[in-house]
Amino acid sequence: MSVELLNEIQKAEAEAERLHAEAVRQARDEIKAVEEAISMENRQTAAEIRDAAQKVIAEAGEQTRAEIRALEADRSAQREAVKQAAEQKVQAVGQAIFERIVLHGNR
Repeated sequence: MSVELLNEIQKAEAEAERLHAEAVRQARDEIKAVEEAISMENRQTAAEIRDAAQKVIAEAGEQTRAEIRALEADRSAQREAVKQAAEQKVQAVGQAIFERIVLHGNR
């Protein structure tokens, strides 16, 4: 009877070791699956962040280009106003010189 009891204990120990090894394998598999899921989620999140950043950059670029166009239009209008003022002064100076020569002669 004691040999049978020892055999039963050995069988129970072997079964316990098998169950433990199986539990360890399952735990490793679950950890690996979770790590893969986290890695995939991190890649997706990184892609979403990149897309959002590119969208913000594109919007900022368009806004900057619009501001540049507005500044160019404003500067063009300012240059035109300065040009017109200069042309008027040139005409006034020309008229003054002409009048001085015609009215006063060559004194």
